Amino acid sequence: MKTIKTFTLMLCIAAMGLATACSKDDDNNSSGSLVGTTWRNFVASNGEWAALQFTSATAVTFTGGRGEESGWSLNGTYTYSAPNGTMLFADEDQEQFHYTFTINGNTLLLDVGDGTSMTFTRQ
Repeated sequence: MKTIKTFTLMLCIAAMGLATACSKDDDNNSSGSLVGTTWRNFVASNGEWAALQFTSATAVTFTGGRGEESGWSLNGTYTYSAPNGTMLFADEDQEQFHYTFTINGNTLLLDVGDGTSMTFTRQ
C-alpha cells in the first residue's frame, strides 16, 4: 500500500512539473515575449547596422545607420503569431512599408521584399 501511495505521489509531482514546463513554452510563443527585446543586424564590410526594438505588445522601432551614427528610424506596429509575424511602418511622408518576419530561436529573419531578407540576432 505504501508503494502505491509513493508511486501516485511521484506521478502527481511529475505531471505538475510537465504542466509548468509546457506553460512556460506557451508564454515564449505569445506576442508579449518580444516586448523589451532588441534584435541587431550588422554588415561588417561597410559598417552598416540595423536594429529592431519591440517597445510594447504592438509597437516596434526600426533604426539603422553606419558606424556609431544613427541614420534613420521608423516606428511601426506589428502583429505576431509564433513564430511568424508582420510589421507595418510608415515614414514621415506616410509611405508604408510592409514586412514579414520569422523567429527561430535567437534569429529573426525579416523579409523586406523582392527576395531580399535581413537576419537579426537577439541581443
